[in-house]
Amino acid sequence: ARRAAVALIILEGLAVVVMISLAVAVIWRVLHGHGPQGVPPLIDLFIPTRGLTPASIALALSFGFLSFAGFEEVATMAEEVRSPTFTIPRVLLGTVIGGGVVYTLVTTAQVLGFGTDQAGMERFAASHSLLGDLGGIYFGKWCGDLLDILATFSALGCGLASVLGASRVLFAMMRELAPTSRLARLSAGGSSPVIASLCVIVAIIAGYAAMRLVFHGSGSDPFFWASTIGVLALLGAYFLVVLSAGISVFRDSLSKKRWMILIPAIAAAVIGYTLWVNIYPLQRGAYGIIPFIVLGWCLLPVLWMAIPPKSK
Repeated sequence: ARRAAVALIILEGLAVVVMISLAVAVIWRVLHGHGPQGVPPLIDLFIPTRGLTPASIALALSFGFLSFAGFEEVATMAEEVRSPTFTIPRVLLGTVIGGGVVYTLVTTAQVLGFGTDQAGMERFAASHSLLGDLGGIYFGKWCGDLLDILATFSALGCGLASVLGASRVLFAMMRELAPTSRLARLSAGGSSPVIASLCVIVAIIAGYAAMRLVFHGSGSDPFFWASTIGVLALLGAYFLVVLSAGISVFRDSLSKKRWMILIPAIAAAVIGYTLWVNIYPLQRGAYGIIPFIVLGWCLLPVLWMAIPPKSK
């Protein structure tokens, strides 16, 4: 786990430093009149575009949820931290705050860098590598290529983080359900669930192969299909979290805290509406089937809990 953490810090840390540097440089150039619109259109960052509907905002929120996805994975490392009750909450809070600052800065650079007018937004929407294209526009092709390479490293880091989190969850589940299983064992050194990690990697490869061979997806289709599954599953998980938080507050015997139920209620309404906009109306092809896959996956633990335990 320590080696994986070091690899993550190196991969993601380098990418984040370069990404922030590029964002600051682009904003600086735009503020000095070198942007696509000449005069910096800062006010456009705070004024919604005409005709913007709540559904459009909800779809944009999906991008926001996906951007923050994964911050909660640090909780899966609690058993490998010396002082989890002290470290984990602070890391979670720091990740959310730090991620919010970084994403706000980078998104500002992207919007100003491409331009806030209609032509700029069309270029923004058509870009397959926002930071890579920005680097190429403002600092030359070499910068765009460098950002694309770092984006690849960052993607590898995200994959490694996903394997770390999923393997710990699988290990914890099997430790409760089947303590004698090899999936419930740690490595020889007693630090990492190696077998669980290998199972997660095999499942990832099998899923990618199935999407390519069985469903005849292109090279990029598995990425977008998996991302859609991830976004919908995250929205469902976050909805259940805020719902349980609201129930907990409602059951609190201290009446002075009852007003706090407004916080999870508002969050549940926003997440629920965002989830609905992403599902309805159903799309054609794979994107019309994905919501039902996510629904079935989310119902599995409910069905499992509904099965009465066998009497000994």
